[in-house]
Amino acid sequence: EGMTYLHNQEPPIIHRDLKSHNIFIHETFIDTEDASTSSKVSSKRADGSEKMETHSTVIAKIGDWGSARATLSGSRTMTHGVGTACWLAPEVIKHARSSKFSDVYGYGIVLWELATREEVYQGLETTQIIAKVANENLRPPIPQDCPWKDIMVKCWAENPLDRLEFSEIVEELNILTKSLQERPSHCQKGSEESSEA
Repeated sequence: EGMTYLHNQEPPIIHRDLKSHNIFIHETFIDTEDASTSSKVSSKRADGSEKMETHSTVIAKIGDWGSARATLSGSRTMTHGVGTACWLAPEVIKHARSSKFSDVYGYGIVLWELATREEVYQGLETTQIIAKVANENLRPPIPQDCPWKDIMVKCWAENPLDRLEFSEIVEELNILTKSLQERPSHCQKGSEESSEA
């Protein structure tokens, strides 16, 4: 949503270094209250004390604006490609031209990191990553059990025009989130039972 906002400015703002290290997470906890009775929901601990039930809210914020630039009116790309090797789009490596689409590419790599909790392109040197992404269509292995794998793959398409825009990513992730919330969660039920034991 933040990148959609930036890309829809006039002129659009291109981050040019969108990567996991530049996305900051803030989590807040709010006591849960029953609105009809205004009484707080609590549960008994093993020692007899009461534990307040809380609701967690996670907010992601985009940071490190040192590389960001506003594009010229009517321009789809701009020169002086910057960024970090693992998140650089092929066209940025080859032609040093950043655009909305190169930001989307970097976000696709972030989605892979979220799915795998691994470092992208482990074992490869920066020069190897750059050469293979630019010339051999190198991408991380697609995690088959990842619910957002199709979105991820669309984000790092070789042709920038085949990539999603951030407004489409938001729409697809919202649909995916809703479908996942509607699915019965046996794992969650099991963890609740084990925590009560």
